[in-house]
Amino acid sequence: MKKPALIRHFAFVVLFVTTLHTVYSQDRVSTERVLGKIDTSVVIQESFLVSPGSRHFFYVSNIDDGNVAFRDGEEIGRYELVTSALFSTTGERLAFVAQKNFKPRVVLDGVEGPEFEDIGHLTFSSDGKHFAYAAGQNDGILVVIDGKQLGTYD
Repeated sequence: MKKPALIRHFAFVVLFVTTLHTVYSQDRVSTERVLGKIDTSVVIQESFLVSPGSRHFFYVSNIDDGNVAFRDGEEIGRYELVTSALFSTTGERLAFVAQKNFKPRVVLDGVEGPEFEDIGHLTFSSDGKHFAYAAGQNDGILVVIDGKQLGTYD
């Protein structure tokens, strides 16, 4: 008689735990939402980026002679190469390096900047209002802050 009682007790505990888990799962609020549609067959997987706050997304796809940049599923530009995409901390602003005519330039909020020999270290301020990067030219390295070129360094 002790075995059946033990089995009934075990079954009750399993049922109780399962019921508790189901109720807990039903109480959770889903935060999922569709941001847009993409054709995953053409996305360069390493390029896919979701903004802080998960309100926007960015990706790059291949075309015959280069890359196409997309934000929220909408085409924002065609380039030879797209790299280094970065959302601001607020998630509203987007910057990336794009190559045209074999020269890189920064594209910030859809606006192409000047071309340089090399570009790196893209960064937004913590409030997302300011943007800076380092750019290389034949005569050295300069810092660009909010579109203004500040000095040349060796």
